[in-house]
Amino acid sequence: MSWPQFVPILVGTLLLFLLPGGIILRALGLRGTAMWALAGPVTVSIIAVAAIIWPYFSLRFSPASVAIFTGALTMAILLVRSGIAVFRTRPFASDSSGAPGARRLTGRVLPLSYEKIRASCYLLAVFVPSVIIAARFVSIIGSPENISQTYDNIYHLNAIRHIQTTGNGSSMTLGNLTEASQAFYPAAWHNVLALVVQLLGTSVPAAVTAGNIVIGAVLWPLGCIYLVTRITGTRILPVLLTGAIAAGFSAFPYLMIDFGVLYPNLLAIAILPAALGIMVSGLRLGTIGLAVLPAGVQFLAVLPGLALAHPSTVIAVIAFGAPMMVAWLGHIAVAWRRKMRSGLAVIAALIAVVAYMAVGMFGWQLALQPQVASGWDPRQTVSQAIGEILGGGPQGNHVSFLLLLLTLAGLATLAQEPRRWWLLGVFAVGSALYIVASAMPEGNLRHFWTGVWYNDAYRLAAILPTVTLPIAVLGGTRMLRSLGLWTESLQLTTSQFYQRAFPRGWGLSNRGMAAAVIVMALGATTLLAQIGSVNREQRLASERYRISDTSVLLSSDELALLKRVPELVPPGDVVYGDPWNGSTLVYAISGRQTVSPHVVGLRSRAELVLMSSMDEAGVNPDVCPAVKELDAYYALDFDDIEVQGGQHVNTAMDNAESAPGLELIASEGEAKLYKVTACG
Repeated sequence: MSWPQFVPILVGTLLLFLLPGGIILRALGLRGTAMWALAGPVTVSIIAVAAIIWPYFSLRFSPASVAIFTGALTMAILLVRSGIAVFRTRPFASDSSGAPGARRLTGRVLPLSYEKIRASCYLLAVFVPSVIIAARFVSIIGSPENISQTYDNIYHLNAIRHIQTTGNGSSMTLGNLTEASQAFYPAAWHNVLALVVQLLGTSVPAAVTAGNIVIGAVLWPLGCIYLVTRITGTRILPVLLTGAIAAGFSAFPYLMIDFGVLYPNLLAIAILPAALGIMVSGLRLGTIGLAVLPAGVQFLAVLPGLALAHPSTVIAVIAFGAPMMVAWLGHIAVAWRRKMRSGLAVIAALIAVVAYMAVGMFGWQLALQPQVASGWDPRQTVSQAIGEILGGGPQGNHVSFLLLLLTLAGLATLAQEPRRWWLLGVFAVGSALYIVASAMPEGNLRHFWTGVWYNDAYRLAAILPTVTLPIAVLGGTRMLRSLGLWTESLQLTTSQFYQRAFPRGWGLSNRGMAAAVIVMALGATTLLAQIGSVNREQRLASERYRISDTSVLLSSDELALLKRVPELVPPGDVVYGDPWNGSTLVYAISGRQTVSPHVVGLRSRAELVLMSSMDEAGVNPDVCPAVKELDAYYALDFDDIEVQGGQHVNTAMDNAESAPGLELIASEGEAKLYKVTACG
């Protein structure tokens, strides 16, 4: 498949991500920035919750079932709103971003011409990072149907096929994709892409490529703009700066399609800015405030998708919310001292903060992973970790000097604005978690703070851009305004030069020249943000997606054979393969079930027999009963190269060439497909 052929799939995936959530939010009364930014996260919630609900009604998870669920929710919302309207004397107030119940704290009424300019700037702020991120993803992936040659991708690809095939996408039972290992696994990412496969009839790898591009290039920039506008208001300059640097962080979204691969984390972290933006508005910490009810409804609409994409990101929200709650309490206390709030309000706020901390700590403990499963070691010193945080190049990536400058400027700006010190607290929490995971010695204390993320600094590095970007935007905004004022004052003293440079009819006013300089500076910022760590991360990530004769998960010969399997293996038959060498991806790529769809998981006795003695069919009396029980009449024999450089002794097919009960029916190079003939 070529990239031009892939465009309709990409457009269809984009519509899937935005339409269900957009319909729900429009029914709630949202419009503008708020609706578009929250549409993707709410869609994820709708799809992930529908996947859990439908199995209880013995219904398949499908595009039709999601449409029914969306329609039912929309009707319920409209009925509730209609009922509320009967008892209301005035409608919800709405800010310029379309958030119902919001309160504009600036109080200005803007002329229509400015509104058009602002709308164009918002579109530009989304378009620029979207194009940059999409282009980098295209360069990393290489071809729409290339796959990441990594350990976790065995599970992710097969899970999408499992949901599409079985019609069950419940996070409660997805587990390790077998009957014997049903358990909770956050399936929101897999649910959405299973719908892409069903709706568009595309392959699983192409659906993954489309979904990841939409998540990284659309959901992430929209979420960043939403978060920044909750803090700064709807002014143009911070929005344009957000668009200029949103694609400039190596740790997100690029790292998540490289390391792991951590596709569920990619989705969850792309939703994170939207969740934090709702908290900022609900707690009235920024320029745009939301009433309690609308804020609560919006947060509850986003939360299921966030949790079912990856629960660890909910813990990140709890952690980042702690300094916000303290700041909220401080604002209420100040208002009480100024006799603007009652003492009862302060007590209620204090109780709320204490309850938040207690519930948050309980959730933290609940989400803590077993220490035996959290084996990531520290890799650097504290000073190195701090340098990586400030320079936007965590996990050994090159420092971005632009991000370093903007972040330092932002920290200096916030130091002079006590009302926004909570942002320093959020940044400190994110930084501390990364420092603990990447630089703190192993022990119980380190595990307590970062065990939720398996003590894995890569996962915490990917969260850093969310807390760094608003600070960098504030710093950049101050610098650009200073540049504009300097340009304006400079023009007043060099009028003769400008008269010569700009003949009559070309002249620019002081403010016009300042605006032109700022526009040029924004362009330079966009370009400079692409220098440094992002280029290195793109180069490293692209190595994961290249298919060759020596690829660690699937070689070019192995992939060619898997694409022939649908012609050779009847639907419904099961194919044996060794998960360590990628042969079990026959499920994702060929649509034929496999004995062990993931490397790990509980196995039935029949599965264990085939995983150790498949080539003994007709000789070992245990093999044929297992073959018949599982309908596993076919077996793949790939090379001994294992993903992650593993060396796991597997005797299932070590004598396949001379086994009397197996017949070779197809091969591509060293990759072979056998049929079991001894168990007819």
